[in-house]
Amino acid sequence: MWRHPFLPLAILLGLSQKLESPSRKVMRKSLADCVFVVGPLPPPVHGASVITQKVIELLQSHGVVVVRLNASPAALTRGWRWHASRIRAYLRCYGALLRAPQRATVYLSLSGGNGLGYDLLVAALARLKAHRIILHHHSFNYIDRWRPAFAWLLRAAPLQATHIVLCNEMRARIEQRYRRKINAVLVSNFSFFLDEANRGTPHKRLRRVGFLSNITLDKGIDRFLDVAGQLGALGIEAHIAGPIVTPGLKDYFDERVRRLGNVKYLGPVFGEDKREFYRNIDLFILPSRYINEAEPLVIYEALAAGLPIAVTARGCLCELNDRPYVIVMDRDAADLGPVVARVERWAKDQFLFERASLAALEHMKALHHVLSPQLAALLAAIVPATRQETGEATSGYPDRVAHRNTTTVG
Repeated sequence: MWRHPFLPLAILLGLSQKLESPSRKVMRKSLADCVFVVGPLPPPVHGASVITQKVIELLQSHGVVVVRLNASPAALTRGWRWHASRIRAYLRCYGALLRAPQRATVYLSLSGGNGLGYDLLVAALARLKAHRIILHHHSFNYIDRWRPAFAWLLRAAPLQATHIVLCNEMRARIEQRYRRKINAVLVSNFSFFLDEANRGTPHKRLRRVGFLSNITLDKGIDRFLDVAGQLGALGIEAHIAGPIVTPGLKDYFDERVRRLGNVKYLGPVFGEDKREFYRNIDLFILPSRYINEAEPLVIYEALAAGLPIAVTARGCLCELNDRPYVIVMDRDAADLGPVVARVERWAKDQFLFERASLAALEHMKALHHVLSPQLAALLAAIVPATRQETGEATSGYPDRVAHRNTTTVG
């Protein structure tokens, strides 16, 4: 389509002259003080947007000046307005990067699906402007299968790009799928929430199972209700929490909950309500078929609360196989037999279930020591030590420097 490889970028350069740019004051600062963060920011609230916000707070807490290039669509429901607002958001991002000084640092939160096409241009702009780029992966969509957009992104990105991966499985499969070595830094999503983790106690009996996520078919709400129906014969209750985000699903969901009888829907839960949810259940089940599934935070929250878990073999969850407190289903949760069989066994053997709960807590205790250094590694990957401020006054207090160290575009 394009006869010259940089023609699209030249067009964007012309468009960017009419787009809003970051404040001139920030742009005049030394590159040592500035990181351009490109990615989704709340709202809406989802895994990638929450982590992008956490990265910004981490940088701010160490005195780093951040230019926030918000790629989130203004519309919250998909449709032509959603797509149009997403295009506008990325155009603002492109304009800001084109106006940025040479050799800036760009942190890019990668999309999982068609958004990779937008990210491809960000990577190409980074190379054109000789920027350093850090690519943060949040999806297994382009890892489970080869995606041309991601293959082109790898080719377009600067040669020394740094990849932030969520687990060793992610790094290994990227290298295997796309036949190239990557400069990878391992940072689990849960490393951002170590201090917020619910300190659980062992559960002694299995009386209730729970589901906490967006109420969608992709997240497996239908399969959870199927499990709940089978477990009702054992006298086991089921609790569900989370928002219903799929149009048209509410009637289906309400009817199934009404028919089952042993299911209680709590709606969205946050803060103390979420901690109470975990305290009131004994087994966490997430039969997700979500194509982008990588490392859902709710899994770690459940383990930290002393809950054994049942998950599908997707993303980083594959690394949890062969553990006494984990039930691993097939990728699509087609066979619920292993879950029902293990629940029956645990319901009958109280001692065996308590051992599984204790093992979950011990795993999280050991994981805390493993994950603790990861944020320092992430910070070092984005901002070399020579560029980090040495003063301790702002460290750990992102709210005090947010207004001073942040400019938002989009």
